[in-house]
Amino acid sequence: MVFVENGKAYTQSHAFFEVVKQLDYPYKLATVFSVLPNIFNNWLYDKIALNRYTLFGKYNYCRIPRPDDAKHYL
Repeated sequence: MVFVENGKAYTQSHAFFEVVKQLDYPYKLATVFSVLPNIFNNWLYDKIALNRYTLFGKYNYCRIPRPDDAKHYL
C-alpha cells in the first residue's frame, strides 16, 4: 500500500495510519497503535496483508469505479 499526500509517499503501516486519520469514528481509533514501534507495526501490517483473504474474504468480482471516483486515482 502506498499513500501519497502533498507530494510525500507513505508505505505499509505509515500509509495505513495516514489514511485512518482521515476517517471518522470508530476507525480513527486505530491511530492509537501508531505509537508502537515501526518495526512492530510494519510486521503486523505484513502479516495482515499476507492473510487478507482469510481475514476479510475474497470476492469473485471487482467493483467498477463510478465516474466520481476518478478523483481518488492518479
